[in-house]
Amino acid sequence: MADDDLQSSTRAEAARNRIERALARLEAAIDNKLAEGGKPAEADPEIAEKLAAAHREIAGLKDRNRQVSDKLDKAIGRMKSVLGE
Repeated sequence: MADDDLQSSTRAEAARNRIERALARLEAAIDNKLAEGGKPAEADPEIAEKLAAAHREIAGLKDRNRQVSDKLDKAIGRMKSVLGE
């Protein structure tokens, strides 16, 4: 059971890392596009909305990930307490 909690915690951490790397790549791509003379996202309402939606989704995923991580930490703490560790 403790192994399952540890694996879930590891998976949650890996998911968080993937989300953060994806956001960093997205931001870098935007910066590169602007540096190449591309127009700012705000100049194109469709792109601006897609970018805003992506930011909202990422924020939601980060929040959910934080919630899951907190629950896993509590479960691991309870298991350690039960096992006397």
